[in-house]
Amino acid sequence: MSAPEYELGRVVAGDAAAIAAAAVRMRDQPVDLERLHDGPYPFSKWHTTIGSAQSASGHATFSPRNSTLTFSPTREDGWWIRRTDQKEQFPFKVSVRNVWTTARNIVLRCGNPHNYLRMVEHIVALRVGMGVDSLLIETDSGDPPLFDRGNLDLVDPRRFATVRVVHAGRESLSNDLMGRFDFRNFMQSQAGRRIHVKTLLMDPKAIAGIGNIYACEILHAAGISPLRPAASLGESEWKKIFRQARRILRKAIAGRGTSISEWRDLYGCPGENQKELKVYGREGEDCVRCGGIKRDEVREGSGARKETQSPFFKASVIHWRMRLLGGTSPTAATLLLITSAGAPRTPSCAR
Repeated sequence: MSAPEYELGRVVAGDAAAIAAAAVRMRDQPVDLERLHDGPYPFSKWHTTIGSAQSASGHATFSPRNSTLTFSPTREDGWWIRRTDQKEQFPFKVSVRNVWTTARNIVLRCGNPHNYLRMVEHIVALRVGMGVDSLLIETDSGDPPLFDRGNLDLVDPRRFATVRVVHAGRESLSNDLMGRFDFRNFMQSQAGRRIHVKTLLMDPKAIAGIGNIYACEILHAAGISPLRPAASLGESEWKKIFRQARRILRKAIAGRGTSISEWRDLYGCPGENQKELKVYGREGEDCVRCGGIKRDEVREGSGARKETQSPFFKASVIHWRMRLLGGTSPTAATLLLITSAGAPRTPSCAR
């Protein structure tokens, strides 16, 4: 898709021919990546700002002093800049109307000549990327901080995420399955908890980064009922769960995530891992392991889907409990399978 050629507006100052020639040169510049929308852009139903004020400090861009930027929520429409060291000046809007010069970088100014901010192109890039309608940026200098550690882009379509800056130590990484996971520490501090194994998998304090979709897939692959108490699992079963978890997560990362509903990646493209799901979102379909037994669905608390296995898993739990109590007959398990699935046979994956 090629970029549309917009007509120039009315020239209020300067040489019209020179401006037209500059526009042509601008359009002719090569572009590494184009992500243009095919249709009209939908308007958001909600006016967005940030939840609370956040500050960032660093060495100023042009002067030897330190500079601080504070991003604050505001009810005013648009992005605004306020110089806290210019007490008698009003905030000015991030707008082309307030561009003072672009000789070395974009400088915005309004009112008093000292009421300005340099390097505004970084602020403009932030506004384009963050998707926040309104923001107040307070600064104690016309030179914003210069950060030499790059930037971190956070895409949070469900708006559940928060960001904190911490000094990462070993303890903060010990629950990351894809990093330096401390299995012994997990077995000592988490494995004995009296909650369902799926609930424990989704607890970020115990294991980082596993949500509902992947918890369903991991437990199905490991052959563990999500309703089993975590304390009932042995070390070998936990190792099996973590082995399947790493395999499934690596595969999901390679597939650029699981696109359920409208989820998109950083480039606006859907992921591919939803094509690999064996359990999640397959209500009423045949179990890929059993071959002919319909799945059950159990809801807890918030209404989120918690049970994502075939009926044979319930049978396995009952049979396991009978053996624990000293019973040896699998009659109850067989009856459950017949009642819930209508099939007088034991699934091959339950043997």
